[in-house]
Amino acid sequence: SDDDIASRITHPVHVAGEEYTQKINITNIFLPLSQNTSLVSLNLQDNDLNDNWITALCFALQENRTLKVLGLTSNNFKEKGIESLLSMLTYKNKTIESLHLGDNGLASSLEIISQALIDDNFNLRLLDLNNNGLTSVDGLLSSLSRNKSLQ
Repeated sequence: SDDDIASRITHPVHVAGEEYTQKINITNIFLPLSQNTSLVSLNLQDNDLNDNWITALCFALQENRTLKVLGLTSNNFKEKGIESLLSMLTYKNKTIESLHLGDNGLASSLEIISQALIDDNFNLRLLDLNNNGLTSVDGLLSSLSRNKSLQ
């Protein structure tokens, strides 16, 4: 299941020039975010977060009711990470207003993003897709014209 994928990944650890592999529970890393009542902005820029990390982050942020700005610029997630983010924003977290996704090579996820923007079920006011290699943006422009929350 997705929860299993998100909750455990194999992480290489280097000790004295030797590489060891350990399992870490990444869901526990983000778990405190679900109960945090004061954090308004979270910048995880340049952290090489892949799809599994983004899925775990989204799981934790489902119940967060204070976060307004989420910065995920220059990471390493793709379609699955985008699906997790958009699902969280559409069905669970209604407080995030500003989402920064620049420099993630998300051109292949443009259709998923465009479809989500049509639904207009979330409170995004700013969506940063800067420097993602987007070339054919007709569908995105059409979705943006129908979306009422983005400014």
